[in-house]
Amino acid sequence: MKTKLLFMFCFALIPYGIKAQGIKFIDNKTWKDVLAMAKVQKKLIFLDAYASWCGPCKYLQNNVFTTAEAGTEYNKNFINVKMDMEKGEGITLAKKYDVKAYPTLFFINQNGQLIHLSVGALEVDQFVALARDARNPQKQFYTVRNKAITGALPTSAFTEWLTAAKRIEYGGVDEVMTGYIKSNQHPLMEKDMLNIILDYANVLNDEQLTFLKTNRSHIIELTGRTPKVYDDIYTEKVVNSAVSKMPANGEFDFEKFNSLIAVYLSPEEANSTTKKLKTRYGLNNQTLSFEELITSDDEDVLTAGAEFYYRDKKEYLNKSKQLYVKLLKAGKKQKPSVYTFRIVQLNNALNNSDPDNYFGKVERLKQSISLVEKNMQDSTAADFYPKNKLSSLYGDLAWNQLFIKDFGSTIASAKKGIELAKENDWIYTNLALGYLLSGDVTNAKTLYIDLKNKNYANGQKSFKEAFLKDFEDLEQEGIIIPTDADQYRNVKEIKTLLNQ
Repeated sequence: MKTKLLFMFCFALIPYGIKAQGIKFIDNKTWKDVLAMAKVQKKLIFLDAYASWCGPCKYLQNNVFTTAEAGTEYNKNFINVKMDMEKGEGITLAKKYDVKAYPTLFFINQNGQLIHLSVGALEVDQFVALARDARNPQKQFYTVRNKAITGALPTSAFTEWLTAAKRIEYGGVDEVMTGYIKSNQHPLMEKDMLNIILDYANVLNDEQLTFLKTNRSHIIELTGRTPKVYDDIYTEKVVNSAVSKMPANGEFDFEKFNSLIAVYLSPEEANSTTKKLKTRYGLNNQTLSFEELITSDDEDVLTAGAEFYYRDKKEYLNKSKQLYVKLLKAGKKQKPSVYTFRIVQLNNALNNSDPDNYFGKVERLKQSISLVEKNMQDSTAADFYPKNKLSSLYGDLAWNQLFIKDFGSTIASAKKGIELAKENDWIYTNLALGYLLSGDVTNAKTLYIDLKNKNYANGQKSFKEAFLKDFEDLEQEGIIIPTDADQYRNVKEIKTLLNQ
């Protein structure tokens, strides 16, 4: 009896032991009390800044904070606090520490100063590594930031910090960049420094913009960028710098904006850029309607509108497509292949947003194929749409033609896709279905027998697995139906063949 009681007592303790392995968070303490504890214990504070509705926050709390690895690292080295930043004292701290996303994981010293941070959920090993970085002055985000402002940081270390800042969408990069460049410890005409400026600096002063303009050829050679890539980056920095000089409140002064960018761009480029910005401004502020926009014959205006509407919502995608179609017909500033590529992308996005409209998907795929075949003949065609991608369009078309019961067209589309790129052998599954459902059982059976024991060329799937899944999908959609006796008998025969 004594042994049985002892076993029951130990078993009852197991859940508490497991829980104790994780991070121990202090409760019922004000932030002032937490800071006082940090001073007494000479520890950094780990603050889990969360919101009650946040899924990634719950993932951390249920799957990461509870682990032995996290408990070992954090209980020893930090005072651990978790706080809902939308309730009580959390609201004040969210403003103080400028919380922009959840979860934000803060590391704070005893004086309440930020030392390190991370944004978003992490796995256990990443979370433990984060704690070690937080205790390392060479890795602490804000400690490194302060060194960067004074220029006391090698370019390699600064690039690493900038990458981290970009990942967490840190809003103070421009201030840090300004200090780093001003320090004069790192000459601008060095490859690493130039890459920092081109990749990370949003706003530059007049002296720096003039430097980029004057040394264009040398910088392109030194950084290995193409002239187009460099010019696009340069124009973006000219625009950002001009926008930063506009009044924060009040109407945007496009005349002043144009005069500012005209110092660094040709008159034609300045006017084009101003028109595009004015168009986006009008669409953002709803002073320019789509109906007004689509009547324009100005290529810059139409391009800005097409880019503005290039978003996820179906109505926006349709508007963007209409504008690119108009540009394809009348545009002169870009090759037809550029506009064709955009239309194909938009058709793909529209098909993804409208998955059950098979007639619509077929028409969009036909349009994409027609435009690619017509307009991808210029010198940059291979960069935009190589043959294997065109082949995939034909394969997708063949699949969707099955769902509108156009089996003859399925066969033709599949054959064309295979002809263009033999490596896209997955298209054979659509060809086999086209044969089978059109009543050509002989050709269908030949394909099924030849392929059933093989894998796709990319190794991701077996043909047998794909064949059986296709039958399942087509039956669910009512394309293969038991009431069609001949068709259903043929399908059952192939299924039997596949499983032999």
